[in-house]
Amino acid sequence: MSRLRRLDNEVLNHMLNDSDEESNSDVPDGMSFFPMDTAEQQDLIRKLELRNNLKNDKYLKILTFLYLVVCGMFILLATRIKRKNETLGPYRKILLFSAQSISCSVITLRYEFIHNYFKVRRMNFYLSSQRLNILNFVMLIFLSWIILNQGGSTALLLLCHIPHLLFIVAFIVKRLMTSLDFELGNLRALQYKFKNV
Repeated sequence: MSRLRRLDNEVLNHMLNDSDEESNSDVPDGMSFFPMDTAEQQDLIRKLELRNNLKNDKYLKILTFLYLVVCGMFILLATRIKRKNETLGPYRKILLFSAQSISCSVITLRYEFIHNYFKVRRMNFYLSSQRLNILNFVMLIFLSWIILNQGGSTALLLLCHIPHLLFIVAFIVKRLMTSLDFELGNLRALQYKFKNV
C-alpha cells in the first residue's frame, strides 16, 4: 500500500508541476488540476502497470533467492546430522519437512497455477495454488506438532519455526501483489467508464 501512496503522490506532484508551469501563461487563478486526455490516461496506466510489474519481478527474484538459500541451509543441516546421534537425530526429519515446506512456499510465491493435472501410476492428480497452500499449511501444522513434542533448546525451536514465518511472508507478499494488480485493473476500468465524459 505504501507503494501505491507513493505513486499517487508522484502522479499528483507531476500534475501540479505541470499545472504550475502552465499557470504562468493564460490559466485562470485557482484552477490547479486539469483532466487528462484519453490517450494520456492510457499512457499513464501503461506506465503504472509496467513499473508495478518491474518492481514485483525484482522483489520476487530477491525473495526467491533468499528462500532457496534458507532451504539449502536446512537440507545441509539435515544431511550433516548423523542418524545415530541421540540428541539431534530426531531433528533430521524436522529439517527435511521444513525444506519441503519452504519449497512449497517458493512455488506458491513465484507461480500462480489454476489447473494443473498430472498422472502418477494411473492416478490423476489435480493441483492448484490454493491446494498447494492448504497442503503446505497442513505440513506446517504437522511440523509444529512434531517440534512441540520433541522439545529442546530455544534456539532449535526458533530455527524449526522459520518455515512458518516464511509461509506467512509468502502469503502476505502474494496478497499485496494481487491487490495492487486488482487496483490497477480498477483504474483501467474507471478510465474506460469515464472515457466519454
